[in-house]
Amino acid sequence: MPSKEFGELVARLRANPIDHRKSVVEVRRYFETLSRDLIPPQDAAFIKVDADGITAEWTRVPESEESAVLFYLHGGGYMMGAPETHRDMVARICKAASIRALSIDYRLAPENPFPAALEDAVKSYNCCSLKISTPAAS
Repeated sequence: MPSKEFGELVARLRANPIDHRKSVVEVRRYFETLSRDLIPPQDAAFIKVDADGITAEWTRVPESEESAVLFYLHGGGYMMGAPETHRDMVARICKAASIRALSIDYRLAPENPFPAALEDAVKSYNCCSLKISTPAAS
């Protein structure tokens, strides 16, 4: 079931759609501001790691099974977002599924055009899939 905060975020987005005439920097700032209102569960831990040169973040909750991992690529149309902007959603997925997640901070367009984000995803997946059973200690 969606949280109250998520419902409020959806209502705010519908009431204030992104103005596509704004610069990428302004749109990113708006998105980051909205995401600050989404508070992850208190028992979630977020551990920064390096995934073969790609900044990444493990999300773990007490329920996390070590054998199950979600490789999470945040939303944002490849031009906005980061692991931090999606912490609440990823932590809730982890709790619901009793798993841990690895979110990567892939390069964003337009500064980094296609296939930059795809390359980051493949590189970090290949790096971490070899070590998937041994995440950084919390």
